[in-house]
Amino acid sequence: NVPSGLANNPTFQTTQWQTVLPLPSEFVVGASYKITPKLEMFGEVSWQNWTRYKDLTIVLQNPETGYSQESVSVKNWKDNTIYRIGAEYSFSDFVQGRLGYYYDKSPVPSQYWSSETPSTNNHSINAGLGFYFKNGFMVDLYGGYVHGEERYIHNIDQDFRGDVRLKAFNFGVGVAYNLK
Repeated sequence: NVPSGLANNPTFQTTQWQTVLPLPSEFVVGASYKITPKLEMFGEVSWQNWTRYKDLTIVLQNPETGYSQESVSVKNWKDNTIYRIGAEYSFSDFVQGRLGYYYDKSPVPSQYWSSETPSTNNHSINAGLGFYFKNGFMVDLYGGYVHGEERYIHNIDQDFRGDVRLKAFNFGVGVAYNLK
């Protein structure tokens, strides 16, 4: 459904595309300590190798016409480290409560920031309740608030600049069954 004014543009007549998205390797170290029979504390440090993400190259093609176009978006992301802490409290054999916090430093340099992957240094507070039923079913309810630190960005590739702020609420439900 391309508008008629663009229908003859070869870019909008491509039928295939190809790209490679390098995902980071990750090294994670964590520990937990049971302070009391009902309270357990957790900590984790995660290092991510984002320097692998140098660019995003997308090749658009139409084999019937022989048309091919390459789009390159420079990324040059940096490695980052994420710090997480949390606790779980057992109110009973049936109900566990969880609370956590993490700090995630942005791997995206200001000069390569893009709206396709908006990134800020994030602080997140998370909470949840877990319900464990005797028949093997488990239900988890969780929610969180993410606050991104305001930052000034200037994308040198697209001459895009401005202040970026990020806030997000997330909620979810998980259901599991233990086969025993």
